[in-house]
Amino acid sequence: MKFNMPPSLENPFSPPKQRDPDDAKLVGKMLGPKEEGAMRKLLGKEQGITSKPSENWSGSEVGEIDLSPEEKKRIEAEKIFGEIISRESDGLRRFFGREIPVPPLPKEATKELILEWRAMGFELHYLPAMSMAEIKREPPKGRIFKGKEQILEATFKEFPGWKKKPGKQYTPGQQYGIDLLEEVKAGNLDPSVLDLPGGWVLFDAREKPNYTDGTQMYVNDPLAPAIEELRAKKVIEGYTVKGSRFNLSPQELDKGAVRKAFAKAMKIDVIPNMQTTLPRALEFNLLGNIHYAHLDKTNSYEWFEDPYQKGSGRLCGGHSGLGGLSDVNWDDSARRYGGIGFRVLGRFSA
Repeated sequence: MKFNMPPSLENPFSPPKQRDPDDAKLVGKMLGPKEEGAMRKLLGKEQGITSKPSENWSGSEVGEIDLSPEEKKRIEAEKIFGEIISRESDGLRRFFGREIPVPPLPKEATKELILEWRAMGFELHYLPAMSMAEIKREPPKGRIFKGKEQILEATFKEFPGWKKKPGKQYTPGQQYGIDLLEEVKAGNLDPSVLDLPGGWVLFDAREKPNYTDGTQMYVNDPLAPAIEELRAKKVIEGYTVKGSRFNLSPQELDKGAVRKAFAKAMKIDVIPNMQTTLPRALEFNLLGNIHYAHLDKTNSYEWFEDPYQKGSGRLCGGHSGLGGLSDVNWDDSARRYGGIGFRVLGRFSA
């Protein structure tokens, strides 16, 4: 038996169709003029409905979810944390040519501190713990314990993103500075200079200024007031530009009072077991290759944390005309020079 269905009775499994004005007429015939008028009024409203909410629609009409301040804070923090993890994962993948697991941020690195650090020019980065060189050793005769082996050969590992390796053999004409691998073999540098200690660090991301006459300054330097105060108290030697990072010796930069002042200026003094150091030559090089190409571009030097000849000297480098990121040299630990600056690194505990 076949039924003739009214046009307003639609298949419930089909997408709904816009009602036809004839539906109102049909309702009037079946239920009377009053219901027909109500139907026409309803149809008039439906004609004004669009599939897109108006610009003034807030969502409150359908029960907008109100988040607590704590929940909003948590979501904002997770977004920032996620962006940092993603950036580090991408950078390490490009450099090493494979996935490098990136652990969660240190629990002390809160959203509020991260934003404060960024405002001052500091950024969080992760570097894995690994040796960046292949080392061939031979134990001295009659000795088998580790630490006394003679180093026969040392070569840097190859990674697709390591465009500028550190050391003399990678500088223009292979004629500037020192060769890290040869200096390790000669015993002037500890083999650990070829290793990454690994972990999260807070790195000074600002540009290294070009050398002029020694009066150059790091832009918007949050350490300048601390340096000026240290010079006023004669903890470090005075200088023409009182807040300058230049004309400071490694011996002065190693002082506990100096590093404590830097930690306070960087707002890391409140973090337990946080170390305040200079970057190691290898860390400076890798972060420059991965994130900060500008470290390769200016003709001043920076001090590094690595000791040379058991501490009588200190590594430095970064001069653009002598190899940039490949430039590694050394100077006396007591040396002050208007062309050698520094940057501070905050090292989180494992």
